[in-house]
Amino acid sequence: MNILTKDQVSNMKLLTDFYIKSIHEDLANAEMDGETLMKVLEMTCNVTILNAMALTDIEDIKTTNK
Repeated sequence: MNILTKDQVSNMKLLTDFYIKSIHEDLANAEMDGETLMKVLEMTCNVTILNAMALTDIEDIKTTNK
């Protein structure tokens, strides 16, 4: 499994922040349509996957260092 670099994680964080800001703007304008819903679902999936990858990498490192 590839371990993400700090730059890659930082770039994903910036992208996540951008999408979340966009979703908040849509919600503030009461524009919760199918497209916004898909943004929310996609970001939720992406964050879940990134967290799972990070946890796996941490566990691999802990196992390797024992």
